[in-house]
Amino acid sequence: MASLAVANLRTRIDELSLAIDRQREVLKDLENQKSTVQGDLNAILDPMTRLPVEISSDIMLRCLPTTIQPDPRAAPMLFLNICRSWSTIALSMPALWSSIQIDTKIREGFGELVDRWLARAATRLLFLSLHVAEPSPGFTALARRHVHKAQTLDLQLPSPSYLREVTQLKPFPVLTTLTIFGRGEDRDDLDYDVSECVEMLRSAPNLVACTFNDIYYFDDIPTSLMVTQSSLKRLSFHGYPFGIDSEPLYSSSAYILQHFTLPALEHLSISCDEISRDDLCAFLARSSAPLKSLCISTRDFYDVEHLLQLIPTVTDLYLWSQDFAFSVITAIGSSFLPNIRNLMIYGNPVRDEYAQVLRALSARRATGTALQSFKFLWGWDWGKEQDDELSEIIAGMRQLVKDGMDIYIGPDSRNLV
Repeated sequence: MASLAVANLRTRIDELSLAIDRQREVLKDLENQKSTVQGDLNAILDPMTRLPVEISSDIMLRCLPTTIQPDPRAAPMLFLNICRSWSTIALSMPALWSSIQIDTKIREGFGELVDRWLARAATRLLFLSLHVAEPSPGFTALARRHVHKAQTLDLQLPSPSYLREVTQLKPFPVLTTLTIFGRGEDRDDLDYDVSECVEMLRSAPNLVACTFNDIYYFDDIPTSLMVTQSSLKRLSFHGYPFGIDSEPLYSSSAYILQHFTLPALEHLSISCDEISRDDLCAFLARSSAPLKSLCISTRDFYDVEHLLQLIPTVTDLYLWSQDFAFSVITAIGSSFLPNIRNLMIYGNPVRDEYAQVLRALSARRATGTALQSFKFLWGWDWGKEQDDELSEIIAGMRQLVKDGMDIYIGPDSRNLV
């Protein structure tokens, strides 16, 4: 009897388990139906889904962060987790997926995520930022799959060898904007092969803008290497040499200008002293470019009139140098820089030379030429009690302001005029 009772109870348990499983299936089906109905209700009530696709798409684009990374808590991945309608709209927009910044080690599986992301960009050109902090075996494969489709390429790599790997993927027919960052302060981190950056520029025939940040070299480029790049309009060099007692220890990337001819160049920024006056002037003469803005930081620059004769088209000039600055101010009082509109100087003030500044500005204003704005700034406030020493000159400059010229003279904190 006991064994029969046990068998009956086990049979009953099996029957109840089957009934529970059936009810779970019914419950799951009801939950799915509820989710579908809730989605339909959301689609009716959600203002995003009631908007024309063009407007909802524009709203999503405006929600993109400045730095676009694979983050489920931020756009565009966030849109995939809101509701089916939002996900559908987001996945149908290639523009949402054409930009990505990678600032981590490329671990196993990460390359597949990037592939899926960029596949949604369809045929759109890409905006790639590769800020890779550590050596990664997957970097080369990832770069090989996507770099050739990049319209904008921002590289900050763990060693010069990684730049070499990118360069070997040339040519870059659709690349228009290139930024290359150096990393670290050790010799091994800074020792870039100068020919790699030259090769990047030479292999991008449609490049329009290029920036080198903290790139330094130890080896010379072969003197026979000369490159003409006919599309480049904006070129910037940023960084300072490492050394003792201000003596440069390495050559900066501005050094490569002596090997280039850039006939379309409109904007040039050189914030280092690692190109000689002769090399810079030879570059400008050789390129004969329609230069509009020039930014120069230098400790020593003689024969400034020769430089100014080579840049008659410049409208905006920015200088970080005391001696160089006052040579330019003297020159603008004459016929140099006929198209200059904005002149900004950051240096060390020498009070005895401000009368010279006033004469030069007055002479330029009297000719009726284009100078609209003059700024001379320095990094500290010398005290209001010393302003009286410049009172007559300041009064003259205030008259120029009344005549329509924008003038700022003084420390960052206050304008004396």
